[in-house]
Amino acid sequence: MKQMITCAWMFMVSALLVVSLPRSSSAQGFAGTWNLDWAKSRNADFFDQRSIVLKIMPQNGNKMTIEQSTTTEYATVEGITNVDLNGPETTSKWAMGDLPYYGYEAVAIGHDQSVGTKAVQGDDKSSFELTFTIPVVVSQGTCTVIMHSLYKLSPDGKTLTVTTTRNTRENGGPVVYVFRKVD
Repeated sequence: MKQMITCAWMFMVSALLVVSLPRSSSAQGFAGTWNLDWAKSRNADFFDQRSIVLKIMPQNGNKMTIEQSTTTEYATVEGITNVDLNGPETTSKWAMGDLPYYGYEAVAIGHDQSVGTKAVQGDDKSSFELTFTIPVVVSQGTCTVIMHSLYKLSPDGKTLTVTTTRNTRENGGPVVYVFRKVD
């Protein structure tokens, strides 16, 4: 009986210790600055792009902010996306103007500048899928682009591969962006 009480007591102390330890955010592994590796990326339209930089910053819990800076021949386009891993859909405001994903195509963010995102993390915590709902203005009116991006970390955490498909891309395979960690 004494041994049983001791085991139960040790289990409770262990459980309390585990609960009291600070939890690391699931977004933590993705944190940092990432530069595009042009040579490793595939099927991307780099018509006038000079650089693409991602900054991923964990927030509280499973939330993160992704800042994307795309420098083209003409300007730098910056977008900030709010992400809640396995949470409800989030809304972000993107700058008006051309979408950096479309290169030379005549596609611009909609007038209200709202982009919806829903993020689902993989079981191994080294990947998540981000679904973007993007209302856009095109030369013939408006439409909604649905874009799926799978963010996958390499085992060493130094490479981030983003594989993207969208409902408006009929030809060719998915676009694969490969980023190298800067810091």
